[in-house]
Amino acid sequence: MDIPRRRFIQATGVGSAVIGAGLVATAPAGAEHVILTPDQRRMVLRVAETGTAVPSALPDLDEPGSAISRATGDRLDAHLARLAPDRVALVRDGAQGLIAGGLLAADDKKIATVIGQQVAGGTPPAPLVAVVSAAVGTVSKRLAPTADDAARLWLSALWARYQAGGQK
Repeated sequence: MDIPRRRFIQATGVGSAVIGAGLVATAPAGAEHVILTPDQRRMVLRVAETGTAVPSALPDLDEPGSAISRATGDRLDAHLARLAPDRVALVRDGAQGLIAGGLLAADDKKIATVIGQQVAGGTPPAPLVAVVSAAVGTVSKRLAPTADDAARLWLSALWARYQAGGQK
């Protein structure tokens, strides 16, 4: 199921409330706890896994193991712990929007295609950038916790791939 850009933006609006079960990561010292549901965690990790292969294989970035082997819950937790609560809220909202679009159990091609559609040649919605940035930060510790430039680069590549008909 492909979700239109407008529906994605509505589903991932910053003001939306998502209630989850279980603590995933803590915010920086002194901040209140932030929560991602297990499905939201899985969605961010699926985006990370997709990003290691589409549109082309991600290099090892001078870290041990393949990029896909670094798309783990522990690394995601460590990344989320470095984010401010408002940024985690964007990640949560973005993940929930992708879940609402039926992407949780989707294969890499479907995830890449739908995310490419969401970019629609313009400025990607902030929650989508936050999810992709969290995914990038999960597989590469070399990037800052809010590596939006790397996220936007990947989103641009997915948009170009989408325009070309979904070819790798």
